[in-house]
Amino acid sequence: METRLLSVEQAAERLGASAGGVSKFTVRSWLRSRKLAHVRLGRRVLIPADALEAFIRENTVPAEVTPGRAARATLRAGRGVNEA
Repeated sequence: METRLLSVEQAAERLGASAGGVSKFTVRSWLRSRKLAHVRLGRRVLIPADALEAFIRENTVPAEVTPGRAARATLRAGRGVNEA
């Protein structure tokens, strides 16, 4: 089994650093606080790609389903959705 290892810079890029998202300093902070799994090889710090994917999955906040604009207006008026 071959595990792909990413540098801190590569991990930041995958998390959207080029789009102004996550900086390499933020990734290093997560490594220090052990929020993100990593491997040390001498002085190099590498992040397994599957650990990065797991980190994303674990920190994903699900979207909240809200009724559409018309349904909200009906509910505010004190009527049920089916009564409109």
